[in-house]
Amino acid sequence: MGGFHRSEFLSEIEGHFPAVRTRVDKHHSTPKVGMLQFENFVNISIAFGDEDTVRKAFQLMDRALGEGDAELKSAVTSLSERVNFEDGVITRSWAAKLMPPRVLECYAAAKGRLSSQGPA
Repeated sequence: MGGFHRSEFLSEIEGHFPAVRTRVDKHHSTPKVGMLQFENFVNISIAFGDEDTVRKAFQLMDRALGEGDAELKSAVTSLSERVNFEDGVITRSWAAKLMPPRVLECYAAAKGRLSSQGPA
């Protein structure tokens, strides 16, 4: 059972990513909103080609999947499923290569579920 909790994860975000700090701080009492803010931050970092930030974000997500409690693992799994590597305008495939195996596994599993369900 993991001991890394969502509140600790959000604190790690605040420490590693000053650009998202204000947004996370505002929503620290509502962890779901803080997670959504981090998700947006990751996707924006990918869109802008910020390799260093994306790598650090994926490493933090990987830590959460490895050390997190069930609630945090579930939240990070959901987050990893919504990472945007394709939009038809900006090349984002480079970022997929930065995903650690656990994060990539969550992403790939979600894509497999979505494709097996057929078009929406």
